Amino acid sequence: MRGRSRGLACARLMMAANERECRWLASRGSITRFLALIDGRWGIQFGAYERGDVMAERAAYIENGEAKAKELKVITTGDTQTEINAAVAKLNGEG
Repeated sequence: MRGRSRGLACARLMMAANERECRWLASRGSITRFLALIDGRWGIQFGAYERGDVMAERAAYIENGEAKAKELKVITTGDTQTEINAAVAKLNGEG
């Protein structure tokens, strides 16, 4: 399954009322994100619980010419929005 499709898996499962699977994914505790440098600031482009999915998505950005490798960064954070925002703010020199 391609990275983007898997990244949406939890949302699809919720729509299908399979809450048990979503709770299992959320209980994993950390999520890997890839960020792109846009106008001098890091911003999230994609995230998944499986690092391989994130790396595949990153590779697709490079292969498609959407970004250069030096403009992309992969990080791992907790899965709450507060933890994600804090990690991105720190990279942007705000935290």
